[in-house]
Amino acid sequence: MMLIPAIDILDGRCVRLVRGDRRRLVDYGDPVERAQEWIGQGAKRLHVVDLDAAFSGESRALGALKAIASIDPAVEVQFGGGMRSAGAIDAALSNGAAWVVVGSAATQPGFLETARNASHGRVLLGLDVRGDHALVAGWTEQGGPFGPVVRQAVIAGIKITIVTATSRDGTLKGPDLGTSLQVARMGLGAIVSGGMGTLDDISQVCRAAAGHSGPGSIEGIIVGKALYEGRFDLAAAAERASAVLAACGAEG
Repeated sequence: MMLIPAIDILDGRCVRLVRGDRRRLVDYGDPVERAQEWIGQGAKRLHVVDLDAAFSGESRALGALKAIASIDPAVEVQFGGGMRSAGAIDAALSNGAAWVVVGSAATQPGFLETARNASHGRVLLGLDVRGDHALVAGWTEQGGPFGPVVRQAVIAGIKITIVTATSRDGTLKGPDLGTSLQVARMGLGAIVSGGMGTLDDISQVCRAAAGHSGPGSIEGIIVGKALYEGRFDLAAAAERASAVLAACGAEG
């Protein structure tokens, strides 16, 4: 089970929003320093989002991406926000991203194939959901139902999606496992994002992952605000995940 700290960047700062609302913003300092902190706690992958690009299409975080990616070459960075052209994907990869996350542009016919080719297969689907619909343009607009987007991703050869429950994001109120499991049943590996607030939430995701059977699987958990507010650290989360998965294996 991958445990992936989130680093959202807006105006050069590491921030957390509540449900994507810029009016409910908390500044957590320099994004490179925060990346160093999470790597020091054992992170093997980081989820970095360029919120400027997500909201406006204008990237301002490539310098921060390059600095974060250079901290430890063994730590992979998945980078999203504004991945709406082959040029944006190339710029992200050139500045150290190991993976690019395509969200809004995934709803455009044929773009996932373009992204897969431009990234040499290093692409993840970013599925930001509210109810049964996908949100686009930095969660400011509602797209269509997410089911067709998932099916198109499967056809395009995408393997993993980040499923963000936008109604839970930044709330610390627990994950929306139902949507992630639905996506997994459709054939994609799912990384659960949004709402992680306690170690019991980590346990809940791990138990669901262990009990799920189908063409897809639960691959990981993105953790944001809980880490920044010291609800738990990454080592404790990893220990809990390992213990729960081991117990589930022993039971069945």
